[in-house]
This record gives sequence, C-alpha cells and structure tokens, in this order.
Amino acid sequence: EVVSIETDYQRIDIYDVIDPRDGDINSYLKSLNDDESYESQNADLFRPNRKVFLDGVLQSTSFGDEAYHEALVHPAMFAHANPKRVAIIGGGEGATLREVLRHKSLEHVKMIEIDDVMVAVSDQNLPQWNDCSDIIGSTRSCFEDLRADVRLEDALEFFLDNFYNEGDEEDSEDEDEIDPFDVIIMDALDPQDNIPFADALYNNIKFLTSLYNGLEQDGILVLQLGDSPYYDDASDEDTNHKNRALITQAIDKVGFNSIHLYEESHCGFGDPWSYLVACKDSSCRRRWYASNAEIELAIHEKMLRTYSGSPPLKYFDGATMQSYQVPHSAFEAVHCKKRDPSPECSYLRGYTPSVPNVPSSSFSIGASKTSPRGFGVFANERVLKGSMIMQEKSTHPIHFSPSSRSLLDAFYKHDPIAAKNAEPVLTYMTEHGFENTLYGGHGYDVDSSIATFISHGCDGSFNINADPSVKITENTADPDNPPVFQYAKGQSKTCFNPVIDRHLPHLVGGLDVALRDIEAGEEILDNYLTLVSSKADWKDLVRRLKEECKSM
Repeated sequence: EVVSIETDYQRIDIYDVIDPRDGDINSYLKSLNDDESYESQNADLFRPNRKVFLDGVLQSTSFGDEAYHEALVHPAMFAHANPKRVAIIGGGEGATLREVLRHKSLEHVKMIEIDDVMVAVSDQNLPQWNDCSDIIGSTRSCFEDLRADVRLEDALEFFLDNFYNEGDEEDSEDEDEIDPFDVIIMDALDPQDNIPFADALYNNIKFLTSLYNGLEQDGILVLQLGDSPYYDDASDEDTNHKNRALITQAIDKVGFNSIHLYEESHCGFGDPWSYLVACKDSSCRRRWYASNAEIELAIHEKMLRTYSGSPPLKYFDGATMQSYQVPHSAFEAVHCKKRDPSPECSYLRGYTPSVPNVPSSSFSIGASKTSPRGFGVFANERVLKGSMIMQEKSTHPIHFSPSSRSLLDAFYKHDPIAAKNAEPVLTYMTEHGFENTLYGGHGYDVDSSIATFISHGCDGSFNINADPSVKITENTADPDNPPVFQYAKGQSKTCFNPVIDRHLPHLVGGLDVALRDIEAGEEILDNYLTLVSSKADWKDLVRRLKEECKSM
C-alpha cells in the first residue's frame, strides 16, 4: 500500500502491485541492486504496477497511464485545427494535463478538479502521471506549468455558472466572464459508477448544454465512456451503461454536428476502454479522417519536443488514429439492439441475402438518346423492383479525399505546368464523380465500374436511386435551397450513428436500388440531384440539368 486516505469527496487508495502472471517479487528485488544483473540493468521491466482506486474503483495504472491518457486527449486535439484554450473536467492525477501541455498551440489550459486532496496526493505519489520535466518549456510538475490554471472547485458548477444561459443577458457583461474553449476534456467518473454524482455529470441536459456553450464554434468535447461493450451485450439503455446511452442521445440533441466513438485496449483496466468525441462543427471530420501520413506530419509539427530526445508519445500515432476512425463492431451491435433502432440497422450492416443484387456483368454500354455524351448503361436482363444495382462494385469507388481535392485545386490555380496535368484529373473527377462530404470538406468519388456512365433521368424518368422516397426533379428543384437527402450519395443528416460510421464506404457508394421493374434493353437512369451536398454546387447542377434536359 502506497497511500490510503478518505477525503471530503472520496476514498483514495494507491497500491504497488506485482501480478504473478507477469513478474515476481524476486526479480523486482534484484532490479533494485546496483550490479550487472539483467534485472538491475533493465529495472523498468520489473517495476510494480502502481494502481489508483477511487472509492474502490480502479481509475488508473502506471502500466496503462500513457495509453489511456493519450487516447483521451490527442484524437480531439488533432481533430481541432488550432487548439489554444482547453478545459479539463477532473483529471486530478495530472496525466490528462500532461498530455495537453505537449501541444505547441496551447496557450491556456484550465483544469477543474473538485478534490484538492486528490491533486496533492497525486503530486506526491504519482510522479509518472504529472511529470512534465521532459517537455521542453514546461516544468517538473505539470501543475506548475505557466499555461495551466488548476482550479480546485466543482466543474459542474463552474460550467453552469459561466456558460448555462437561460436568457439572462446581464451575465454576459460580467467582467470575470470566462472565454469559451477550443477543446473540453471530461476525465471524471465513469458513467457506469452507481453514485448520484455520476448521474449529475452524464444525465444532466443543463450541464451538457453549458459544455456546448462553453466551446468555440469549432470546439470539440471529448469524454471517456467506461468499458467498451461486447458484441452479445444488451442495449446500453437496458444495462448499467444507461448513462452512456443517455449522454450520447443528449449530445445529439444539444447541437453537436459530428460524433465519433472509439476504443483503446491498452489502458490496464482488463477490458478495452471507450471514448466519445463530439464536434460542434462537422468540419472536424476532415481532420478526424486524416490519413496516416497526415497524422504523422501533424504530430511532428504540433508536438513540443523532449529534452531527452525521445518521442513525446508512446501509443498515439497515425496508424493508431486510423484504428480510432471506425467504431468497433460491438458498438454497432449494441446500438442496433435499442428498442427503437436506427433504420440503417436494417439495411446498412452488409449485404442482405434476401435482397437480390444485379451484378455489373448484367449491364452494358450502349448508344443513348437521353445522355449528352451519346452513350449510357443498359440492362442486359430484367431487373426486378427493389434489386440492388452493382453493389459488389459500388462500395469500391475511386476516392478523392478533401485534402486530395484541395491539392489538385491548388496545383490548378498556382502552377501552370501542374495545371496542365491536373486538368484531365479534375475533369474526370467532376464530370464522372459525385460529391462526398461524409469525410469532412468536399471530396469526390467516382464509380469504379460502368456505373460511372449512368445518365440522369430527365423529368423524373430515373429508375434507380438510393432513396425511393425522392421525387424531386430538375424542374421542381429550387436552385437556391438544396434539400437534405437522408440516403443521398455521400451525405447523411444523422449525427450519432455507429452503423453509418462503420459503413461509410457503403454509404458513399450509393445503395442504389431499382425503383421499378426495369426491362431488358432499357437504359438505367439515376437522379443526379442526389449527388451533391454543397449549396454552390447544387445551384450549378440544377441549372446544368435543366439545360441538358431541354436539349434532349
């Protein structure tokens, strides 16, 4: 036992533990000797695992410290373009603060911890958690870094007092007004903890609204959600994970535009640990879905160096971030066991054997009187209503990510030589592809099969589409007000849905189905109005389709 103390808020117990499955006391004792033994030369391999318990619940371990806190902090920090102001709710050990202080862009971090004894005990007994001495420009204790403001008060009251506005504008002129934050990190109790304060944190719409208000317009909230579900678990709302179900629903309601679930399995808790990132602005998706190389470059550019020359991060890198981008299948399974599951649970979880798919080999290219190109795609055989169209190909489009599109645009505008080479690619992308905003920004996807040559069905003559309920045509469309299609290619208006997050390539591909029986020899026609997502492109598309359809 390292320390055991009862505070005004909780009981703190810290132990050094040697698990006989991983080591033994004799090897540890040898590691303490100043000799030439392997153990003494590699003492870190034989050290005990320091464990922190609050009210008997394991909160942190020295073996899992970096994995847990890097997973909590850095996905959200890198999803933000330039995080300068950060708030931490809880985090008394100081490790969350340590990871935030690694970022060059940081100007101010406010750590709000209600238990002053927890901070003092951690400072004395958990040096690994709050040691910032290797971060260039920081201090021995992370709590003493000049960028850090450690406030020993109730975080719930802090946010409610400063950011929950019920219409009283007088408070907005308070000279002590707190500026909003770029990132808020909630490192408090587990939502599974069966105590009133856990309910106050996770089942409190006023508190969550104050967190939303406490963020800048491009702000990001991140919180840990406890142990991850297993595939065979019941719905969160029917288990001790009800607070996790409540907060994910509430986050959707208060106005966040993009929500992401992920898990880390090296935290030392026995089970993988789950986290949630919520963005006020969906532009964060562009950085959330950054490539391995883009994340590695961001780490190199945005992290403070260390005095020792060792890498600042042990677990988080580009490959790790890519593993966080897609929720585990268990999140999807549990989500679809809700009493009122999302409609995507019935059709977007992979191929359904009961729904026929007409493969690309059942179609061919032929002369078309309806296409300005003079050719189109025709059915070689009868296609029944409701059949999927070339689904074996549609989930493998040629993908131009938002960053790739931006790079092509930059070449085209600023480099005459590169523009000559880029122009055919841009033409191919825009003429044959469809716009996609699911990954943030504006990307494009081009069908990798003959489906790319499917023409637009003028005046409602289209016979395939992703959403049978769409009736809009180029003649009825309002060029100034693009509608929001639930099932349009490359779009989704659903904020929180792990089914969609796990099957984005499928959604991007289109999910096109036959809207009626299509006879052999009949041309396949889609509704191009469901292929754009930006207001500017919508207006241009409506105009172009009207002109083309009039000339047919």
